[in-house]
Amino acid sequence: MPTWRERHEIAQRHVAEGQRTIARQRALIHRYKEFGSDTKDAEELLAAFERSQVVFENEVARVLAARE
Repeated sequence: MPTWRERHEIAQRHVAEGQRTIARQRALIHRYKEFGSDTKDAEELLAAFERSQVVFENEVARVLAARE
C-alpha cells in the first residue's frame, strides 16, 4: 500500500496533468475558432476534462484530510 506521501504525490501529479490537458484543449478550441471550425465536440471534451479535474482536486483534498 502506498504511503501518504506517495498518495499525495500521485494525486498532485494527476492535478498537474489535468491542468496541462485542459490548457491544451482550450488552446485547440481557440485555434478551431480562429479558422471558423465547429468546436462543439472539442468543447464537450473540455467539459469532460474539467469534470475530471474536479475529481483530481477532490482527491488531493481527501488525501490531505486523511493525514490530519
